Amino acid sequence: MGRALGWTAGVGLAGMAVPAYARWIEPDWLSVERVRVPVAGLPDRLAGWTVAQLSDFHADGYLSGRLMERVVDQVRAARPDLLVLTGDFISSNRSGLERLAQWIGRMNARLGIFGCMGNHDRWHGRGQVERSLQGMGAELLVNRGVLLPDGLFLAGVDSAWGGKPEVKSAMSAHAGTAPVLLLAHEPDFADAYSADPRIRLQLSGHSHGGQVRLPGFRPPILPRYGQKYAAGLHRVGSLQVYTNRGLGMVGVPFRVACPPELTLLTLVPAGSERA
Repeated sequence: MGRALGWTAGVGLAGMAVPAYARWIEPDWLSVERVRVPVAGLPDRLAGWTVAQLSDFHADGYLSGRLMERVVDQVRAARPDLLVLTGDFISSNRSGLERLAQWIGRMNARLGIFGCMGNHDRWHGRGQVERSLQGMGAELLVNRGVLLPDGLFLAGVDSAWGGKPEVKSAMSAHAGTAPVLLLAHEPDFADAYSADPRIRLQLSGHSHGGQVRLPGFRPPILPRYGQKYAAGLHRVGSLQVYTNRGLGMVGVPFRVACPPELTLLTLVPAGSERA
C-alpha cells in the first residue's frame, strides 16, 4: 500500500513538474545557435560576416524580461555586422512595443538593424509597429531592398498571411551580381522565392519551431506557411532558408525541447563550409 502511494505521488509530482518546466523554465532558456552558411558567389570581402537574427517577439504576450536581457547581452557581445528582425513584434495589440523598443535600442550591429513584417503585425498594427521600429533605429523593409556596404543586397517582403509580398518589387533596386539575403516572415514561401537565382539565403521565423517538440515526432502544432521548413537550415534548389524558433510564444505558453533562439549566422563562400 505504501509503495503504491509513493508511486502515485511520484507520478503526480512529475505531472506537475513538466508543465512548470514548460511554462517557467524553458521559455527563459536562451539558445544561441551559431550556423555557418555557405553562399555561392560570396565576395571575399563578405566572408566571415556575422548576421544576427531575432524573430517572433510577441511583445504583448509571454515575452520574458529576463530572456530579453540575455538577448541584449549576447547580441552586444557578438558585435554582428547586421541584425535582422523577422517579424511578429506583437500578437494582438501594441501594448508591449515600447518595452521591446527599449531592448532593441540597446542592441548594436555595424551596418544597422533591419526588419520585415509578420502576420500578427499585419493583422493588428502595421503603422504602430513601423513607427516603433523607426524609434528603435531599425529600418523596416516591406517589398523593397537596399544595397549594403561590401556588396550584399538585403531585401524584405511583406507578410504572406495578411499582407501582399512582392518579391519583384523587393528586388527592383538590385543591379549587378551582389548576392541577396531575403527577409520573409513565413518560411514555406522559399518554394516560390527560390525561382529567383539571385536570392541565396532567406531568413524567416513564424513557426516558433512548433514550441513543443517531442523526440522522433513532428511538432504537433505548426502554423499555416510554417509547415515545411519549421526550424533550422534547409536547402530549396539554389536557395537556403533558415527558420528561427523565435523568442516569444503564442497560444499555449509552453516550450518543450524548443527553446527561444538567437541565431548568429556566419557567411562563408560555398565550398568552404568544412574549412
